[in-house]
Amino acid sequence: MRDLLVLAIFAIGVLYAIRDPFIGVIVYYWISVMNPHRYAWGFAREFPLALIAALATMLGIALRWNEVQLPRNREFYAFLLLWGFMTITTVFAFYPDDAWVVWKLISKTFLMTLAAMMLLTTRQRVIYFLLALVAFVGFVAVKGAVFGVLTGGRYMVWGPPDSFLADNNALGLATVMVLPICFQLRELTRKKWQSRAMLVVGVCLIISTVLTYSRGALVGLLTVGIFYFVVSKQKVRVLLVGTFLVVVALNVLPSTWFDRMNTIKTYEEDGSANMRLNSWTMSWNLAKDNPLGGGFDCFRLEQYHRYSPNPELGKAGGRGGVGGSTAHSLYFEVIATQGFGGFTIYMAALGFMLLTLMRINRNARAAPDEEWLSSVSRGLLVSILGFMSCGAFQSKAFFDMFWAIYACGVGLAYVVDSGAWVEGAQTAPAPARVAPVPLRQVRSSHR
Repeated sequence: MRDLLVLAIFAIGVLYAIRDPFIGVIVYYWISVMNPHRYAWGFAREFPLALIAALATMLGIALRWNEVQLPRNREFYAFLLLWGFMTITTVFAFYPDDAWVVWKLISKTFLMTLAAMMLLTTRQRVIYFLLALVAFVGFVAVKGAVFGVLTGGRYMVWGPPDSFLADNNALGLATVMVLPICFQLRELTRKKWQSRAMLVVGVCLIISTVLTYSRGALVGLLTVGIFYFVVSKQKVRVLLVGTFLVVVALNVLPSTWFDRMNTIKTYEEDGSANMRLNSWTMSWNLAKDNPLGGGFDCFRLEQYHRYSPNPELGKAGGRGGVGGSTAHSLYFEVIATQGFGGFTIYMAALGFMLLTLMRINRNARAAPDEEWLSSVSRGLLVSILGFMSCGAFQSKAFFDMFWAIYACGVGLAYVVDSGAWVEGAQTAPAPARVAPVPLRQVRSSHR
């Protein structure tokens, strides 16, 4: 019965995607993030639903190409440049056969990111897209929070099986990223039941993040809490709620959770922490000798023997005796696989996005009646900062959820810079990038 229900909803969504490709983007992320077919017990589990949704979206874009808008801002160009650069590094990769496999997987993510960028051209679409991401990750978080509470927090919370959220670290990263967006969108709700529902989802996101037992996720959660406090308009309330949650957590979490988190302070005695330091050193040395890096999937025992201070630690990475399978950090992942050139492009993309979101948030203060601009830009800003802090301990540079958030940031910049955020404005501006519209000036001209 679950299989038929999932396939029926999916089929309707795919049909609508051909008519409106934005619906296809939503359906794609519903499948790839929430993975509803993984909760079915029959034939729907193995259907290539994400591929079908992507193809339907591309068909819809092709049929309505004259209505599609390219963002043409620096964040968009940095994204394309990174995609092109990682293609070049794959050509010269140490292990080209395996590198191309990874390139294809990442390119699938990038292709749908590109589709989202081209379709997030209005205020409504930006908000609906973010709401969808909150709902999809929120579903997994609510399920995990209920499980965690019922079991007293003794077990790790995991994501849907066979998905990019399957392991605890990935789920923790996703919940950290969605959390500030959830609370910022809650400020835009007009009905009590909507506000309460968003609050419940937000609390469940926090609970699930903590119960993933991921140390990186805990660091990300603390970072998000600090930055959310800084940008919040209700600092006293945020401080009181945060203090209450910390006190509750300290009194109800089991000793196994504290034992796991205490290894952050005793990193010199922790094997996984030593492996991180070893992998980081290996990544740096590899990039110094190879301007284009080693390409995707270059973390092999051979490279650890050549570039790491302790090659024996490289054996702990798995890969059936090959060893050394991860960078343990998104930054060193990019350095090792893409070299310092790719790292520069990657960090430029992050920097451009942060600067643009800060600019939008700063200008939005001049137009109090455009509360959505301030809320969305703050939510995206804190989300990306959470990704950057949490990802410092995970090899998640090409994490699907981050690029979905990045696409939304590109769309928001397009909407603001084109003036499409103004009620009644056209959503098809001139093809060249339009200079940023001062919010105060636009507001006064529409009185």
